[in-house]
Amino acid sequence: MQTISEMLIRAHHAFQKKDIFEAHNYYSKALKLDSKNATIHSNLGTCYIEMKQWQKAFEHFQIGLELDINHAGIHTNLSHAYRLIGCMPEAVAHIKKVVALEPDSPVAQSNLLLYLNYCPNVSSDELFTYHRQWGNRFSMKPKNQLNFSNYPDPDRPIRLAYISPDFRGHSVGYFIEPALLHYNPKQFEIFCYAHVPTPDQTTEKIQKHVNKFYLIHTMNDQQVANQIRADGIDILVDLSGHTANSRIRIMTYQAAPIQVTYLGYPTTSGLKHIDYRLTDTVIDPKGSSDSYFTEQLIYLDPYFFCLSSLGNSLPISPSPALINKKICFGAFHNTSKVSECIIQLWSKVLLQIPESKILLQASAYDDPDIVRYFQTCFEKYGIKRHRVKCIGTLPFEQYIKLHHQIDIMLDTQPWTGHTTSCHALWMGIPILTLAGTRHASRIGQRLLLALDLKEWIARDHQDFVEKAVNLTKNLSNLNTLRKNMRNRIIESGISNRSQYVHSLEKAFSQLWVSWCNEKRSLDHCFGHFS
Repeated sequence: MQTISEMLIRAHHAFQKKDIFEAHNYYSKALKLDSKNATIHSNLGTCYIEMKQWQKAFEHFQIGLELDINHAGIHTNLSHAYRLIGCMPEAVAHIKKVVALEPDSPVAQSNLLLYLNYCPNVSSDELFTYHRQWGNRFSMKPKNQLNFSNYPDPDRPIRLAYISPDFRGHSVGYFIEPALLHYNPKQFEIFCYAHVPTPDQTTEKIQKHVNKFYLIHTMNDQQVANQIRADGIDILVDLSGHTANSRIRIMTYQAAPIQVTYLGYPTTSGLKHIDYRLTDTVIDPKGSSDSYFTEQLIYLDPYFFCLSSLGNSLPISPSPALINKKICFGAFHNTSKVSECIIQLWSKVLLQIPESKILLQASAYDDPDIVRYFQTCFEKYGIKRHRVKCIGTLPFEQYIKLHHQIDIMLDTQPWTGHTTSCHALWMGIPILTLAGTRHASRIGQRLLLALDLKEWIARDHQDFVEKAVNLTKNLSNLNTLRKNMRNRIIESGISNRSQYVHSLEKAFSQLWVSWCNEKRSLDHCFGHFS
């Protein structure tokens, strides 16, 4: 007969191999022998999360917490469970407990910063303070004490490196791909440091186009920093901030003379080690945004990203309301963004437009318990379950075709859609969004202003409901907008890859010239040049 230790070892190995049902089997057997073991409850709950049984997972996490209120693993798992149902203040409360129990945990610290972005009740001032306090934990060498061998020649090719866990089928991979596939090889040598344990087709495509591609998931921060120095990188760009599997702490080693954060995270890194952040003047207006970043803001012109075309082989369908005679709203957001406050707002829209429905799509809806939770939330605000349809994970082609069922997309706050919004717009679907007060809450606004659709930006919740009602009154206008949406995108230039790459490379070139001039000036002063 196996001992509990043997069962737990087998369960752990099975879980690591993604054999979740085998892991569940061993944890269940172990629990029968030791029902008061908080760790077993925690691990069994994690299995249930993977098995798409949220309610059972939550029950085991709760039991485990009663057995050991200071169990960091259980608080971590509960924070994830709450995140799956959009209860971000509760997720934050549990991750704060993890930080208190394990103050040196880099994952817990970054998770806390990430989760705060989703909380409607967290102000921009509070968000900045949390990030700055985290960044202040790390010592920093003054610039004049850093010795770089990079030759300060503004005319030579620039060694530009990106570091990210998302060089794969991921939103960051989607947005950064033009810069990695269409760069100017006469001006730039591109290096990628990829924390990607499981490469995919996107990884392979990027790998073929850049000068050097490292898989760094088996390397520690010091080893990666050493490699960056050995490669003589001139500009190092972090693309992940505090998102999952981030390697942002590598930036604290100051391994490159110019360090930049860009694209993958909507808030400051909090690190003074990072010199610059790339953005644009709409998403982070000059003057009003600077004080919320530890980095100096560098503005790309005109847009900080490229809405990459999905191709014209994917047809735009007529507005389904023309046939169905009823409006179908859509919301394809990560469920972390779908708070009860947002559900209440969307419910007010549905109540004002009789027989309208809403279709939600996200991987979390693979779990029937999570579907029931969200439908119950809508019921709380007067919307019957048959008006709320939830669809889980889909192959990309089917996900895109799902847009044919949608008349209007409804956006979230305080973190709006981005990748899903780009997909929706390419498929002709307008987005109703709220005006925001910081980067994460202005992404929808940024997209709609680029397309000259400011009438789709609501001032507040009341205006959001009124606009939804007014904009759905004329189905012919809605259909015309839909048919012409791709032309709007193309005419705006937001999908122009060449323009985007040129703007990005111009910014990097200017940073490099500035550093070279400063370096050469200092070296002349100290007699390093003849």
